Amino acid sequence: MNQLLGRFRPEGSGLEHHWVDLSEFSQGESYLWFHGASAGELESLFPVVSRALQSGASCVVTVFSPSGRSSLLRFADRHSGTGGESQVKLRVGFCPNEGSWERVLQNARPRAFITTKYEAWPELWGALSKLEVPGFLICAQARVSLRVLSWFFRGLGWSSSCMRFASSLLDEQQVLQSWFPQATWVTIGDPRWDRVCERATRSHPRVSWIRKWLDSKQESSEHAFQRGAGVGVLGSIWAQDIQVISKGLSSFLTRGGRLVVVPHDISCSSLAEVESVLLGAGIPYSRSSQFSSEFLPSALDRVLLVDEMGFLLELYSLADWAFVGGGFGAGIHSTIEPAYFNIPVACGPRRIESFSETKRLRATQQLTLVANSSEFSSWLESDRQELLRTRLDQWQNSNAFERGAADQAWRWIRSAF
Repeated sequence: MNQLLGRFRPEGSGLEHHWVDLSEFSQGESYLWFHGASAGELESLFPVVSRALQSGASCVVTVFSPSGRSSLLRFADRHSGTGGESQVKLRVGFCPNEGSWERVLQNARPRAFITTKYEAWPELWGALSKLEVPGFLICAQARVSLRVLSWFFRGLGWSSSCMRFASSLLDEQQVLQSWFPQATWVTIGDPRWDRVCERATRSHPRVSWIRKWLDSKQESSEHAFQRGAGVGVLGSIWAQDIQVISKGLSSFLTRGGRLVVVPHDISCSSLAEVESVLLGAGIPYSRSSQFSSEFLPSALDRVLLVDEMGFLLELYSLADWAFVGGGFGAGIHSTIEPAYFNIPVACGPRRIESFSETKRLRATQQLTLVANSSEFSSWLESDRQELLRTRLDQWQNSNAFERGAADQAWRWIRSAF
């Protein structure tokens, strides 16, 4: 088989693509092609890819953005082993450029092409239609990109009968059905819940000593743990977010609370901005990278700034509440990870519609949108937090219902063959 699929670009290579050789697949062997735009989209696909590999299917997984490179490599490392059969079942890399999809698909001839959300390159879907390759869109969302794609289908006379959509939201389905009337539909949840469930079972070594530090805080006689305070986690936070909510954070710390601050970006410049805002608000902190299980922050320290990556999910498991960053900047990050642990979650308003789960989480009051400093302070008051937690059973049931979507999606894909 020709060298077909984009491989990871080495440092300094600019936009040049390097190709991965698929010749290790047996001649004529069918395989499934999974594709995500970036790291966030891959999170919806990984659980389904895992099911496919477990069933013995051969898979190719590609990503468009370099931001997904690390997560895709980690996924491949976990599933490729050290030389077993699975090693020839999975290939990963960058996708072709727009303008190359039809040529690549013409040669590759995958059994099916599976992507997610609103991935809508016109040439890609046009090639799938022309070559009659089944195209699956998991967690389909009615975004502008798909609206524009529908114009291409109608204007160029492409058939959308090759398109198969899965969505958990009825209103999304109705809109998309009007855009792609020939496509087929199923109702399936978001596999990201299964992805979070899988990741939550793994233990990162850095989390154990943070848990020990939090326990030491609770046992401190000088700063006894007070009812209504507890542990808060600021996840994927930006300096702009902290500027808005700093007044509420100061009050929370005064009541005896403990705070774990996890910046979204730990580059030197971004981290410096976060530190500047914390200190400007009178919130001193310790950096996590400076400590170990043998050398913990002082029992008097109430704020830990996590200047490391890789274990935010597990930190949410230690929290009594969480605030997800981005909502006072470019847009919120995923709220599934903190919601999985059945705690109250808040976020700012920017791009709240970017994630399908936010509508459901707001309906159960597990997720609260705060528009300003005053609303965040009110949400963080102990009486409000206690009232929210009366819905714990409802949150647990709703979140448990979300799991299993990956198995449903895999059965849906297999049923098309």
